[in-house]
Amino acid sequence: MEQGNYYRYVRLPISFKEAEGRLRNALQEESFGVITQIDFQEKIQNKLGVEISPYLVLGACLPASAHKAIRAEANIGLLLPCNTLVRYISENETEVAVIDPMITMQSVKNADLRCVADEVRAKLIKVMMRVEGTFEE
Repeated sequence: MEQGNYYRYVRLPISFKEAEGRLRNALQEESFGVITQIDFQEKIQNKLGVEISPYLVLGACLPASAHKAIRAEANIGLLLPCNTLVRYISENETEVAVIDPMITMQSVKNADLRCVADEVRAKLIKVMMRVEGTFEE
C-alpha cells in the first residue's frame, strides 16, 4: 500500500471488475455501507461525449462514525461520505484508493472530529489491506 498526499492506494495486477469486487467486499467486511456510486466513465461519456477509462467512485459510510461526526459538527455532511476509488490502469492493472479522513477533517477546527477520523482511518487501512490481500485476522 502506498500513500499520496490525501489518500492511500494500491495497484493490483487484476481486472477493473475484480478490483471493484474486492473493494466492495473489503468495505463490507469492515462494516462500511456503500451509499453513493458515481461511474465517471458513463457520466463523462453521456454529458461530454468523451471516452475515458473506467473510473468508479464509491462513497462509503460507517453509520456509527457518521453519527458521531454529525453530533460533533452539524455541517460535517459536506465532507461525508468517505470516497473510495477504482481506476483502470490497463487490462490487467487497476488502482484502488481510499481517502485519508485525517486529511479531510484537518480543515475543520473541531477536536472531537479527530477521534472519529482516526477510527475511520484505521478501518480504511484495513479495507486496503483486505483489497491487496495482506490483512490477517
